Amino acid sequence: MNEHLTSQQISEFVAGLAGPAIGEHVSQCQVCRSEAERLSDTLGLFRQSVRQWSTEQEQRDLVTLHSAGLHSAEKHAHRKVTLQRLGWTAALAACLIAGLALPHDKGVKPAPAQPAISDAELLVQVDRELSEAVPPSMAPIELHEVQK
Repeated sequence: MNEHLTSQQISEFVAGLAGPAIGEHVSQCQVCRSEAERLSDTLGLFRQSVRQWSTEQEQRDLVTLHSAGLHSAEKHAHRKVTLQRLGWTAALAACLIAGLALPHDKGVKPAPAQPAISDAELLVQVDRELSEAVPPSMAPIELHEVQK
């Protein structure tokens, strides 16, 4: 590969879903390797912070449950809600980090539009095409030929 990998290819590489050609390119290209390492480090930090938050939240919940003296069924329901909240928080954070970590192509400009032809030019073109000669077999029958 002569070009650098796209952000999608780098994401697939970090996720372990890329083919051998992409892995070889990352091992040979310093730019792509550093981009893959940056994404991997970012996801590692996110993973670490989620685990830390989860542990702290679980400890707070246990203290709260213990001090409240809730029964085991209520503890289970509270833990389920906490895990659901953690899941949504993790999913949201992953989306935000992925959006911030991946490079954005800001320099891409759309191709300029072709200029539209003016109404007068269009009418001239239509008139020219309509007034072209037609083969005799397709020419309309003239009235004086019918009367003969």
